[in-house]
Order: sequence, then structure tokens, then C-alpha cells
Amino acid sequence: MQTITSQEFRTLLKRPVCGCFLFFGDEDYMKRYCLGALEKQLLPDETAALFDFSRIAADDPAFSPDRLVGACQTLPLAAEKRLIELHSLDFTAMTEGQLKALCAALSEITGIAAGGEAGQQEETNAPPPDEGFVLVLYAMRGEFDGGPANRPSAMLRALSRYLVPVRFDFEQPARLSAWVQKHFFARGTAASPEQCRMLIERCGRSMITLSNEIDKLCAYTRAHCPPPDAGANAGKAAKGASAGEDGSRQERIPGPPPATPSGMPLLTDAAIELLTPQNEEFDAFALSNAIMEGRTSDALSVVNEQKKRRERPELILGGISRTIADLYAAAVAGADGVPVKDFAAAMKMHEYKAGLCFRAARRIGLDALTDALGRCAETDIAVKTGGGDPYARIETLICSII
Repeated sequence: MQTITSQEFRTLLKRPVCGCFLFFGDEDYMKRYCLGALEKQLLPDETAALFDFSRIAADDPAFSPDRLVGACQTLPLAAEKRLIELHSLDFTAMTEGQLKALCAALSEITGIAAGGEAGQQEETNAPPPDEGFVLVLYAMRGEFDGGPANRPSAMLRALSRYLVPVRFDFEQPARLSAWVQKHFFARGTAASPEQCRMLIERCGRSMITLSNEIDKLCAYTRAHCPPPDAGANAGKAAKGASAGEDGSRQERIPGPPPATPSGMPLLTDAAIELLTPQNEEFDAFALSNAIMEGRTSDALSVVNEQKKRRERPELILGGISRTIADLYAAAVAGADGVPVKDFAAAMKMHEYKAGLCFRAARRIGLDALTDALGRCAETDIAVKTGGGDPYARIETLICSII
């Protein structure tokens, strides 16, 4: 079945939903929103939720594909349909045998005949089963690699035979900025489009992170905002507070933000700088940039920081591999005379990033990138099969390819 976007899924929610779905991608906030909307549609009252909701955790020792089949075959009691959610399924560590077992279970649940080898199933246009249940396989950010939109991974192709994949990508900058401004306003704070973009640049595109930062900034703004008629004096008070009574220089902090004519407090740039952390996506971009620019020391520093934060090694390695794969694709395209603009369109990549890839690929060379891809594959096998320190293997890989 063809992959749909989160916006297309929200359109589906306007009518009764049925069938099986895979939620995957970077934007966890919209996954939560869509799942919550689905729960409200299927389980409109507490009685229905009590009897006809099953949240199955795949990391539970008692979990098995047969349990999933049993949950889907249980008839609803208090609602027209049951909602079954499968969480914590570690797709990144799934073996071919485990994938086959999951596909067999989905085949039994949906009535769609099982395909061939993993990744080689033919697409089916069979409609979703109008049974007494809706099944959602829920993968948080980093738990499922669906591949680029134009080159779906083998696992996504395998699972899409039996369910509808829903890709939750980060929102586009313009839409995300509008969403941020709307949420500031809903919480009683006025923020300019420039400030919304500033917040996104500092904190990243994760709507969960942005929502938390908006709450924090609104609380600060409300606590420090003067009455509307005191707005003119607020700046003077803040300016005069820059020096202590003894004449010593004091640390300058943002003064109370002025109030808008409507009485709604106005966010300040200084408050954003004071209260919000730097981009949480920094490490991912820093590692990718260090690889493209040949900065071995910086790349190792980023991996060391990720190790301290106990980020999963397979996810770190996945980011490295994607960067090398993009550079390899750019090198091949450059050798074939493909323009940067056409390459960006084919790869669903921003043209600026495509230009960076082209420049880095020319510097590194096609032969070196081919070798780097092979080393990434070897390291991937070593990390996933165990033996040795996976972080040390990643550091060794970085030293060998940069």
C-alpha cells in the first residue's frame, strides 16, 4: 500500500477509519495528535476505552506476534471497533526472521496472502479490512528507517503489503513558523514571525520540543509583563538596573516585555536567548557537516558527546551511513553531469544541501565514497551482531572514512 503523509491521515479521520497503519518518521508530536484523534473516534466514552483498547508493548517479555493476532481477533464489546496499538517494537534491531514472523502475523490479521522474501513483496492495492479493529504499529523517531520517500527501505516495502504506512516528517519551515505563532497566541502571548523563526533555529523542528519551550516562554512573559500602561516605563527600569547600587556592573537580563495595545504581553528576543537551549538537532547536523567537510576531530567529539548521552549506536551509525550515501549519490550524479537542481529534486533534498553534497563529493572522490559505503556496511553488521564496543567501532569507522 502506498505511503501517505500525516496530513493525508488527518483527512482520513474525517470519516470512520479501519485497517492497519504504521506510524513512523521524525515528528512525534503529530503522531501523538493523530493517535489521540483516532482514539477519540473509535472510543468515544470511558466504557469503550476500558474494554476495547489494547496497548501492546513489544519490549514486554510476554510479547509475541501470536499475541498481536489474538488481540485483533477479539471482538469489540462496547464500541464498533477495537483499537490495538503496538509500541516499542525495535525495528532497527529486527532480524530477517523476526520480520517474516511479523509479516506472517499481519497476513493472518488482514487476510492478505504473505509475499516472498523480505523487501521483495509486490505492492497490493487491496483495500484495508473492514473488521472490528484498527491496528497501529507506532514507531517513535529513530525507531524505524523507512528510507527516503523516493527510495523506501526494504522493511517498509515488506510491511506496506499488509498495512498503510504513514510518514510523519518535520513540518516545512513556513507551516511550522505559523504553528508556533498560533500556539503562542493560544497561550496568551504575542510573538512576531521573526521570533518564531528564531525559536525554531535555536530549538530545532521537533514540535514536542517547541511546545515545551513555548510553555516556558509564555510563563516567563506572563510573570514579567507589566500592566499595559506601565509598558513605557518597563524599558527604563530594565535599563537602569544594569549597574548595582555600588556602581559595579551587574549581569544584564531581559527586562519585562512590553504589553501590546490589546493587553497581550509581547515576547522579546532577549527572553528567547536567555531561556531556550541551542538546537537539540545540533549533534546530527554537526556530525553530518564534519563528515562532509573532512573534520575528523570534530566528528569524533560529536560521537563522544552522543555516547555520554547514551544515544543508541545504531542510530548514530545510521546518520553516518545516510550522509555517506547522499555524498555517493551526489558523486555519481556529478559524474553523469546531472545539475544540482535536478539532483535536489530527485533526492527530495533542499537545493542548498544538495550543493554542499556536490562540493563535498568532488573533494572526496567517487572511489573513496564507494569504499566508505562498504566500510559503513561492515560496521553496521559488526554493531548489530555484537562483540566489542559499538561506539569504538563507530569511531574507527570515522577515522577510516574522513
